[in-house]
Amino acid sequence: MSATVLPELAAESVATAERLGRLSAEAGLDAAEAEYILASGLAAIQRVPRLWPIVKGRIGAGTTGRTAHEVLARLLDVVDKNLALAERLREAARAAREERGREPEAAAGLAAAQERLREIRAEAGRLLLLIDAPARWPGEEQLREAKEGMRRGERLTAEEFRQALLGGGLFNPRA
Repeated sequence: MSATVLPELAAESVATAERLGRLSAEAGLDAAEAEYILASGLAAIQRVPRLWPIVKGRIGAGTTGRTAHEVLARLLDVVDKNLALAERLREAARAAREERGREPEAAAGLAAAQERLREIRAEAGRLLLLIDAPARWPGEEQLREAKEGMRRGERLTAEEFRQALLGGGLFNPRA
C-alpha cells in the first residue's frame, strides 16, 4: 500500500470537508452561494466512496495489520468529517430552498451520499475489527496447552470461559 498517496488523499478530503463546512456556516449566504457550496460539498463527499474500493482492495491484497489499521482509521476520520459536512450542507440546502422556493439540484444527491458514507463507515468498522482480531488470537504455545488439556479431559465452566474471554487468557484461564 502506498505510504503517501492514500494518506494524502484522505488528508485532502478532510481539508476540503472542513473548508466547505466553514464556508457553509457563514452568515448571510445568498441562495446562489449556498447552492455552489452545496454542489462543491456534494462533489467532495462523493470522492470518498471512490476511495473506499481502493482501500478495501489494498487491504484484501495483504496489507500488514498495522498499516491497514492506520489506513482504516484515517478513512473513518474522513467519513466522519464528510458526514459532518453533509449535515451542514443540508442546512445550506434548506436556506437555498427557502430563498429560491425550489430544491437545489444537489440536495437529492446529498441524501444518497450520506447514506453511502454511513454504509462505508459500518463496513470499514467491521473490517477494522477483523484486522484487530489476530492480535487477540492465541499463540502456538497457548493452542498446544489447550489441546493437551482437552486430551486430559479438562473442561472450562461457562464462568471460566467468560472470564477467560474478558481477561484475554482464553486457553489457560487457571494459570
